[in-house]
Amino acid sequence: MNEKSEDPGATLLQKHAGALSEHFDSVQIFVTRLEANATRSWVHGEGNWYARYGQIVEWIQREDEHGRQEIRKDDES
Repeated sequence: MNEKSEDPGATLLQKHAGALSEHFDSVQIFVTRLEANATRSWVHGEGNWYARYGQIVEWIQREDEHGRQEIRKDDES
């Protein structure tokens, strides 16, 4: 998404990411909203790109493992 647009969603994300970045080294925000039967998404980040990327990868791996554990638990029941 072009972050220089006048899109209110992008503006809101930039505002809040900027406010959070005053207190944190890195901020990455993903949001979605249903608009006219289609999901619209926005993404904005502030701070160290490598820290943001690493945190996202770690979160995905942790969530994937959590899902696998839940499936194993269900299979054992």
